[in-house]
Order: sequence, then structure tokens, then C-alpha cells
Amino acid sequence: HMRSSSSRHQGEMAIEETWLLLVAILKDCIEYAKGCQDCQRHGLVHHVPVGRMNPIMKAWPYKGWAMDVIGQIHPKLSKCQ
Repeated sequence: HMRSSSSRHQGEMAIEETWLLLVAILKDCIEYAKGCQDCQRHGLVHHVPVGRMNPIMKAWPYKGWAMDVIGQIHPKLSKCQ
């Protein structure tokens, strides 16, 4: 039976959106590869992120640190040293 677009599952829509994104990326890659070979070999390479970077700060920077205080360690009493 036919389903309307409003009754589609979210998972199905997410898969379709991902597929469309991959198709667009593939198309962009193919167009870039068809470009000038000399520009691709000798052109400037931009090592800049596409979007704005947001730092992630921990609430407590030293929260992961731990220290056990156990006192003095006495060596085992034995004849062999």
C-alpha cells in the first residue's frame, strides 16, 4: 500500500538524507577530479576547517585524576635479598 510522506519512519528519512548527502559529496569529488591537473598538483592546499570550531571544556578539568594514600610500604621479611 502507498504511504504518505507524513507517515514515513524517521529512520527511513535519515537513511534517505544520508544517501542524498553521499551522492552530493561524490558528485563534488568527481567535479574536483575533472579539474585542472596542474592546479591539483601544485596549487595551494587549504588546511582550514570548513565550519566554526567550538571548544569543548570539561566542567572539572582534574576530575579524572585520582590518588590513593596508603602509607609506608614495608618490605617483605625474608632471608633472600
